[in-house]
Amino acid sequence: MFMLITTQVLDSPTRLEFRFYFDEQGRLIKQLPEAIGPCDDGDVLAPDVPVDDNGVASGEALLNAFESVKDDFHHHIATYKWE
Repeated sequence: MFMLITTQVLDSPTRLEFRFYFDEQGRLIKQLPEAIGPCDDGDVLAPDVPVDDNGVASGEALLNAFESVKDDFHHHIATYKWE
């Protein structure tokens, strides 16, 4: 699975792009850039995902954030299974 997050920090005009790759078991196997941060105080990667001291995002937190967005989307937008 592949996840792409684009975001901006506060009022900065610069867009940031993060790519995350997962294996079949849902484990984070690669992220681009390879290290995120360090972030200034108040700067947050959206969605709010913890990053370890090496700049690696939490794969579990990324998948949880994705599920939350997916559930919210399905709650507000009528969607149907592809058959």
